[in-house]
Amino acid sequence: MAVRTRIQPIEKTLRLITDGALSPKAQSAAVAAFARTKLREAQAQNRRVLKREPAYRQFVDNVEGRPLEQVRPDGRIVFTFEIGADLVGFILAELQRVSPVDSGDYRKSHMVFADGREVEPGANLAGAEEIVLLNPQPYSRKVELGLMRMKVDGTSEVYQQATRAARRRFGNIAIINFEFRSPIGTAQRGKAGRASRVPAISVQMR
Repeated sequence: MAVRTRIQPIEKTLRLITDGALSPKAQSAAVAAFARTKLREAQAQNRRVLKREPAYRQFVDNVEGRPLEQVRPDGRIVFTFEIGADLVGFILAELQRVSPVDSGDYRKSHMVFADGREVEPGANLAGAEEIVLLNPQPYSRKVELGLMRMKVDGTSEVYQQATRAARRRFGNIAIINFEFRSPIGTAQRGKAGRASRVPAISVQMR
């Protein structure tokens, strides 16, 4: 993915002050055992949320792939799970499910931005700090507010419905908000007048 900035992924940062009476090797072993317990907890949570167990990266004292037992007694272990693509895929599926189905143009127009740059659905989002989904169609604001006269399903609160569904599924691991944003340029707020803004969903990892 071309995005260079970061999304905060789910992180388990483990710090443990062990008994000073233990040898350094025993202290490292205690930290490693504690880390494994926290890893299992994180994996269980991810299975509940994602219905699968995502791969993770392991950092021991800032060295990727180092064995847990080699952690310093006062060191740090970090497990990083990349779930951004799963979360975005879920939101896109919800948006398409509740979108108007008259011509299909609105349903096909949902866009994904990672830190202000458009990315393709399914892209690797590791490293981005904020994900924004929006629909640039000029009538998308009317769709959201229920002002369209189309006699088809899905003509109000499309983005709000998807936001609520995403919060139910991912709310414990991500901050997911509904808002109105400008579809121009980098999709950042304040680039156009209020009436030009379109419904959007912003996502940041906790």
